[in-house]
Amino acid sequence: PWAALPGATAPIVPPAPPAPTPVAPAAPPAAPPPGAAPPSAPGGGLFGAIAGWFASATAPRLSRIEPDVAPTGALITLHGTGFDDQNFMNNKVDFNGIPVPTLSGDEWTLWVRVPRNATSGPISVSSYGKSAGSVPFTVAGPTHPLLDSLTPTWGQPGDRVWIIGTHLDPNPAANGVVFDGRAARVLGATPTELEVEVPWLSAGYGTGVEVRVTVGGMRSNPLDFDVR
Repeated sequence: PWAALPGATAPIVPPAPPAPTPVAPAAPPAAPPPGAAPPSAPGGGLFGAIAGWFASATAPRLSRIEPDVAPTGALITLHGTGFDDQNFMNNKVDFNGIPVPTLSGDEWTLWVRVPRNATSGPISVSSYGKSAGSVPFTVAGPTHPLLDSLTPTWGQPGDRVWIIGTHLDPNPAANGVVFDGRAARVLGATPTELEVEVPWLSAGYGTGVEVRVTVGGMRSNPLDFDVR
């Protein structure tokens, strides 16, 4: 034992550090009961919404056909979005149950010919294995009215316009002409030309409207007319 000399001060001994408290390891997560679905990967909330929007935005969609009335053998244009632009032949086109090859195309447009044995009905498209939907199409027969051009291609209500085409009726009253669905007065007619008066239109200045002719219950292909 240490003995202090007379007049000496005893040394200060620091206290011993406290012993560390043992920490028990965390228990492993319990196994799910039999038949329980495994935990889902992150994807809900904002990430799920973004993924859903992206899938919807990239899905192919067929919006319209130009023209939507044409005879067999005619070249037509299919408009839409999300078509296969890496290899246009991967876009599958079907004319009312009859598959046809795609002649050319890109992400927004496909070109095909009306097959010889086609019948009126829906044209459907599929790209990347997904359906792009369908749009109605009319196969023009040998007496179906078909329009080639308008002269002029723009005007306003009250103006006179000449419609050039085939299989029109020489009787003015037998030709039903509409501008954006509104009936136009037919002033003169031959089998290849109609003189009409532009009707009142609700479309504003600079708007394009559709012109069609119906003869004997058969509706023609559309032509574009600009309101100016």
